[in-house]
Amino acid sequence: MAAFLDVIGSFVLGGMILIMSTKLNFVMSDNSQQSNMELATQENCVVVSRMLEVDLSKIGYRSSSAAPIKIGDSTNIKFYADIDDNGTVDSVSYFTGPMTAGYASINPRHKLLYRSWNNTTIAMNVGLTRFKITYYDSVGAQAAQLNEIRSMKVSMDVESVLPSVDTVYSIVHWEQYINPKFFRYTFN
Repeated sequence: MAAFLDVIGSFVLGGMILIMSTKLNFVMSDNSQQSNMELATQENCVVVSRMLEVDLSKIGYRSSSAAPIKIGDSTNIKFYADIDDNGTVDSVSYFTGPMTAGYASINPRHKLLYRSWNNTTIAMNVGLTRFKITYYDSVGAQAAQLNEIRSMKVSMDVESVLPSVDTVYSIVHWEQYINPKFFRYTFN
């Protein structure tokens, strides 16, 4: 009888160890997936933020225009600059738009960020959920007109494609003040 109780006890103890190891495996798998989603979200944000910093810091570079920014609202900017440093002034714009069928995402808040360079538009599906540009004049107040702009603050939120737990998405917020060096605005 004692041997029978030992066998039953061994099965119960072995079953508990098996359940604990299975649970540990699920937790480690979930944590790994969450870490991968967070890393991908951060990488997407870094790639887009670097591109924005480089392009926006060149506004007006080699442009003879008195107003290199042609469109400037909270989600859309169009400007002139020699982006690729080849001596030819380029037309560059950034704007957002809704997800299209070819870029479907599980996250319902995702938008596409478009970069147009000399009439060639590329859609970037990086998990963008918010994109905002605020423009400032020479004294740091919000600029009322395009010819008053001397700097800008770009902020964006990038979220993961898949939720890590139910509907919780990994999110990265990026915000940067950019002071283009090549403004050639004239004061009236």
